Amino acid sequence: MKKFFFRLQKLHQLLSKRNLDGLLVPYADEYQNEYTPSYAKRLAWLSGFTGSAGMSVINSEGASALFVDGRYTLQAKNEVDSRLYEIQSLSLKEIGVWIGANFTKGKKIGFDARLHSISEIQYVKSVCQKQLVVLKSCEKNFIDKIWINQPKMPTRKMFFHGIQFAGHTAEFKRKKVARILRGKKCSFFILTSPDSIAWLLNIRGSDVKHTPLCLCFAAINSEGEVTLFIDPRKIDRKKIIILGDGVKFMRPENFDIFLKKIANSKQKVLVDKNKTPFSVYQTLILAKANLSFGEDPCLLPKACKNEIEISGARSAHLRDGVSLVKFLSWLYKTVGKKNITELTATKKLKKLREKNQFFKGLSFETISAVGGHAAIVHYRPSKASDEVIKCGNIFLIDSGAQYLDGTTDVTRTIFVRGGSSKPSNDQKNNFTKVLKGHIAIASATFPFGTKGYQLDPKARKYLKQSGLDYDHGTGHGVGSYLGVHEGPQSISKAKNNVNILPGMILSNEPGYYKADKYGIRIENLVTVLENREKKELFFETLTLAPIDRHLINRRMLNVKEINWLNDYHDRVYLSLKDSLDKDQLSWLKRETEPV
Repeated sequence: MKKFFFRLQKLHQLLSKRNLDGLLVPYADEYQNEYTPSYAKRLAWLSGFTGSAGMSVINSEGASALFVDGRYTLQAKNEVDSRLYEIQSLSLKEIGVWIGANFTKGKKIGFDARLHSISEIQYVKSVCQKQLVVLKSCEKNFIDKIWINQPKMPTRKMFFHGIQFAGHTAEFKRKKVARILRGKKCSFFILTSPDSIAWLLNIRGSDVKHTPLCLCFAAINSEGEVTLFIDPRKIDRKKIIILGDGVKFMRPENFDIFLKKIANSKQKVLVDKNKTPFSVYQTLILAKANLSFGEDPCLLPKACKNEIEISGARSAHLRDGVSLVKFLSWLYKTVGKKNITELTATKKLKKLREKNQFFKGLSFETISAVGGHAAIVHYRPSKASDEVIKCGNIFLIDSGAQYLDGTTDVTRTIFVRGGSSKPSNDQKNNFTKVLKGHIAIASATFPFGTKGYQLDPKARKYLKQSGLDYDHGTGHGVGSYLGVHEGPQSISKAKNNVNILPGMILSNEPGYYKADKYGIRIENLVTVLENREKKELFFETLTLAPIDRHLINRRMLNVKEINWLNDYHDRVYLSLKDSLDKDQLSWLKRETEPV
């Protein structure tokens, strides 16, 4: 922990020289990515916090604050020195309250405009103005000035995502987005999200861990012509002909010049406040651009998968399910005979997935958690924390993979059987409440116009009847060989006004976490389908893996829930049986017997 003290001390000294009293240090990079490349992990370098969502407000005259969401509360307490940082709940409102309580009139807080969205800075600015605190944009990033041996920006080659996986050509997508722009009476949209650019142009990259992104910016006009701002070292000149005449290439250093040029033209420019860096907004405003604010026009078309993408997702989940069954049968066979640890388990599962067709890597760092570790929602095992998996343990494994034809994400919670060990009534009852919530989402039918927050209570109902809940969303969107967490759709308490639409893929993952004891989460991915006769929507479960019957209190399930579970297990068995050896098949047959 000493190194974090000295790093913070160096930062305080630098802030003092620049006449600043504080600094915003977000998890984010210039592209607002969920997973940041090594050079952009400034928050982790400064504080020790390694989660994928957070922000620190540095206070040079007192304790600083680290804001994290509910997934990372326990993790942050384990990773961060509480003498240096107060752990707070991550929300713009909470950040504003803390700034108001810790900075007095006339104090100055710096920020790097590249690393914050427009909406984020506008909110924090409004709070600071009420407190007569100054929020000041800084030309240089102060962490970069003191970070010795900071990694360099990646320059790996971009590559093309084939039409056999994407379903539509880049030209088709460009024309579709151009129609949306014309409908909004806008001439340009500024693309700053690499996942939107990846979808739009059918390109991928390896600049970011777990998500196949090529870091770049772009702009698209109302005729569907795209200007891509990308490091020339990333381009394979022999292959870019695939993109056609409608795509031009420029160096990243010309991005600001381009923004000023279209601003001077007085044509209307569409900007997404929640995705676009404040630095882009500053450039456009200074050039007196004709701005219109609205959602990234790539978001909904990207979220609503076409038939080829949905077919690919089904195939990817079939292969992934085989790997998971092989892993679980191996685990049950091996635990108690050999020392299997959390890390051993992650390596085994990865090796099984690596053998699959179209495998390109993991979709996130595997959460392999035994006992009390499973109560840490986004726990990642390390050499220091690695524990042996023993009979009588609750073991939670949340994992996923990137395949050319789809992205997977699945969580199973199991009771590691052996000897006379049996799950407690408390464990079984809480597991069953989570399962009932999972089934309620999986079997839901709902009209067009339904939002995720309207479905969310179904997942929490049975836990809430006992005064229990979980501090994370019930479902997030998932990409097609893209981000494992993808917007704009979600199922959560938050009032997201995006309709759940046909073709969307979401997770279904209610849970329960008993601090220091155990954690439970059951996660499948589902896709939204339409029943045209009834004019309603429903979910098709994509994930294929057994749910631990030994953790279920059968008396708590009604007939419909029992039928759903038995039907699901029948489907799992029939789908996977031909890809397993004799021992694996025998194990799967036992695990999918009717309850």
